[in-house]
Amino acid sequence: MNSTLKFLGRDSAFSKSNTSAYYIDRKHLILIDCGTNILPTIIDKFNFNLFNNISILITHLHPDHAGGLAHLIMYLGYIFNFNSNNLHIVSKCKNLELMLNIMGVEKKLYSICSSNFAIPIYTEHVPQLDSYGFLLHINNKKIIYTGDTSSLDSFIPFLPCDEMYIDVSKGSSSFHLSIDNIITFVETTISLNYCKIFLMHIDDIIYISEAIKEIANISVVNI
Repeated sequence: MNSTLKFLGRDSAFSKSNTSAYYIDRKHLILIDCGTNILPTIIDKFNFNLFNNISILITHLHPDHAGGLAHLIMYLGYIFNFNSNNLHIVSKCKNLELMLNIMGVEKKLYSICSSNFAIPIYTEHVPQLDSYGFLLHINNKKIIYTGDTSSLDSFIPFLPCDEMYIDVSKGSSSFHLSIDNIITFVETTISLNYCKIFLMHIDDIIYISEAIKEIANISVVNI
């Protein structure tokens, strides 16, 4: 099943391939999350000289989602001359600027701003951090990206959509949705006739792939 967003990594926190997605609109690179372990993949993947603008969407400040952000901003600024005019961090995370200041990132290298194509949606993940998904309008499609979440309640008002990217875990916890939660959501809330569902932040690819193999229009994201 083809997805609009492409993924550099799709795994959960304690892995070598933290979940990170991207979309290229001509000379504009849109990147979602920049975790510690996925940073080398991001740097190796792109020729940043090809882009006039880069937008980095940050869902929350856990290291597997924002741990590589300071390094990436400095790399883009000092090596490729990006600055606050063309390197935009799209996020509502309240301590984001403080985190970047503590890490020594010069404010002239980036701007924190809103966007007309990515609208943050507050969601529940962990009590220590404010966390967000995004409503994306790209490639003439309406896309929901949950980020890490323990509930889909915040996203239901934005249905229907063309594609929905959902955080998933093998088992239930207070911080993530289980595959059973998502299957129940599909059966009771969402019509597969109007939404493709892609699963990300995978902690057990074999188990989750087996659980969804008989369900139409649901797949694990490809990398």
